[in-house]
Amino acid sequence: MNESNPISSEIERSIHQAQRGSVLKMVVATVIFLGILIVVILLLYYPRSVTVQVIPEEAKELADYSISEGRAIFISNKAVLIGDQATAEISAPGFISETVWLSTDQKTVNVELTPLPARIVLTAQPALPDIEWSLNGSPAYRGEILDLETDPGTLVVGVNHPYYRPESVEIELPNGKTVEQTIELVRASGKLSLNSFPRGAAVSINGETMGQTPLVLDGIESGVLDIELKLKDHLPVRDRVSITNKNDEVLRDYIMQIQSASLEINVSPANGDLTVNGKSAKPASSISLPPGIEHLIRYQKKGYMSQNSSVVLAPGENRSVQLELAEEKGQITIRSSPSATLFIDNKEVGMTPQVLELQTVEHTARLVLS
Repeated sequence: MNESNPISSEIERSIHQAQRGSVLKMVVATVIFLGILIVVILLLYYPRSVTVQVIPEEAKELADYSISEGRAIFISNKAVLIGDQATAEISAPGFISETVWLSTDQKTVNVELTPLPARIVLTAQPALPDIEWSLNGSPAYRGEILDLETDPGTLVVGVNHPYYRPESVEIELPNGKTVEQTIELVRASGKLSLNSFPRGAAVSINGETMGQTPLVLDGIESGVLDIELKLKDHLPVRDRVSITNKNDEVLRDYIMQIQSASLEINVSPANGDLTVNGKSAKPASSISLPPGIEHLIRYQKKGYMSQNSSVVLAPGENRSVQLELAEEKGQITIRSSPSATLFIDNKEVGMTPQVLELQTVEHTARLVLS
């Protein structure tokens, strides 16, 4: 077996160490050279630098500077121009990036970064189509959902619906973020006072019996209320009122009208003059009259005995009355010389003289000699 030569191994180790040392020296020399080169460039071109001032302050703290076109490098917020001009892009999280033009003629460039808009998505519970939304006290939208982009920052949102209590919430809107929130609405209530003359009318609201007048309902739920009052012998009263968060006290005074009665008058013979309480009336038709008082009826026709009558009707009563007139007659004596045949209304009645009983209307008499 051959044994390794100690002298040869030592030589090889020395060679390897020498090689590693040479590489290390080359790397160090290169770094030093590049450092010197950068320093030289900076010394040559630093006077050609442009300072980029970013506002607002929160954007400045997060700003990122980069060269998008031309020869330049950024050291912090200073752009060192190697050429005569360059284009830089300034950006910051939550802000809209800006592109600026830089030249050796400039010393300072002011850049204002605009915050990215925030988005707000608000809903109400319960969901209602006619909610009024306001932003910082100014009307913003009317509808079920508020969905819009706005400037970031603190925003006071108002929520109003006529039948619910107004709500106001303060919301912080970060740059470029979407904030979603649901606002719980509480039903508003109010006070309803109902009076009637006469008193004691039965009251129903939205079809539900509530009591008798005078009636006070405190804490009644807001909304549209259909009111009905009923009282014996009186016409029903119907009304519609709204209780809202702005109009939360409603007072109503009602005068109950007595229920009218009706009278139908049938007459015989027809075509006479009919009056009720001195006013002309039409036979065989319904005549509306106030109850509880006397009403005077008169029917007359030429050739007939007039007929007078009176009635007192109860509230809501429907009555029918029949009036029949008797003929009014008078006596007449007709003589002629010489005697002749007498015709009355073209009807032969005999030889004159004649004593006749006729209705008190116009008649035609004719004498014919035999």
